Amino acid sequence: MVKTCCVYKCHNRFNVEAKSRGISFFRFPKNKRQRNAWIKAVNRKDWLPNNNTWICSEHFLDGWHGYEPTDGNYSPTIFAYKETEKNVSQVARESRHLVREKSQALAYYM
Repeated sequence: MVKTCCVYKCHNRFNVEAKSRGISFFRFPKNKRQRNAWIKAVNRKDWLPNNNTWICSEHFLDGWHGYEPTDGNYSPTIFAYKETEKNVSQVARESRHLVREKSQALAYYM
């Protein structure tokens, strides 16, 4: 059986390329509380993982899962399909912020 990541639009498979990039694959935990947190994070309609369901390390903050509910890596949190494109006003705001930071830095050194 081939290990593939179960996350929507993630195409990582356990192969030489993934291994060279340092990607690990994890089975869903047996602990009910953590397993439910992972299922909720994956957010797939009418879906439950089985013994052959895997998730890759790219969906965890530090590339590894944690066991404590207070840990940021307790459940997967990084999903590329959830990223949204910035609108024009957000881009303009960020560019104004960068200009302001640069001018403040120059004024500090003068």
